[in-house]
Amino acid sequence: MTHFANGGGTPIGWSPSHRLLAVSTGAIPSTNGTGDNIVIIDTTNDALTPTNYSYFNALASNSPTYTVYQFIGLMDDQSFLGAIMTYPASGNVADMQIRAGALFYGGYASASEGGAFLHRVDLATGQDTKLVALGLAGDNGCFAGPPCNWTGPWDVSSVGTKVIYHHPGPTSTPSDINTVADTPLLVANTDGSAARTLFDGNLLGGMASPAFAPSGAWVARTGIPLANTVVMQVQAVTGGSIITVPTPGGPFLSWRGDSQAVVFNRYDQNGTIDPLLFTLADGKTKPLTPGTSFYLWAA
Repeated sequence: MTHFANGGGTPIGWSPSHRLLAVSTGAIPSTNGTGDNIVIIDTTNDALTPTNYSYFNALASNSPTYTVYQFIGLMDDQSFLGAIMTYPASGNVADMQIRAGALFYGGYASASEGGAFLHRVDLATGQDTKLVALGLAGDNGCFAGPPCNWTGPWDVSSVGTKVIYHHPGPTSTPSDINTVADTPLLVANTDGSAARTLFDGNLLGGMASPAFAPSGAWVARTGIPLANTVVMQVQAVTGGSIITVPTPGGPFLSWRGDSQAVVFNRYDQNGTIDPLLFTLADGKTKPLTPGTSFYLWAA
């Protein structure tokens, strides 16, 4: 068991074999941006491999140019994928995911694209393919530092064949300090074909964030409605009844590895974090260890 003295230790992602675990320590990396250093833990012997890459990044607002060493994900038990990004630049990326030998990113290769698109980069050949439109891009006065959530949230299935995205995407520039109105979520093949609307087209107040289950059969979404409390809903990708998680009050954390339950946080009146497990089959919630968070399940 590995402990981090500074209170860090947020699990970020597994290698495909579930032998290696990437963890954000909360330390400051040796770059001219700031953020959380990533260490790689070998779960067979508890060995730690430090990196100078970060999962979260922040930068002083008075820095005109800067470089971010961004951790993306573990490729296998020998390597990880990262990006070295210099700002400002004519091209820009935000969220990034590794799926089935490809890197998916939301952003634009060039400002001439006129907005953010989902892109797929074949990691064997380097070919970059522009996929579905995600909406207006921009940081709108990013407060905490890049990369901001400056376009419509999206997710790609674990095998890299399906995408969930907003259509239309945001028409005002979102950021970490600006929540824009929700728009419908669509599920489609990654090239945009065979698109269909999820959640019957019903909208939440703030733009919802989607998350595929590991199996690809379910999707969860979280958003902030007009009552200013977090709402979480689950629906099969093929449609059907919408399951609303009872009074979550806090953010979605992860799907359980078997795709039959979700973990989310609930905050009590004293600000204490109470993680709960919601099971789809019976619609019941089960409290997990109080004061814990950042659950990451193996499949």
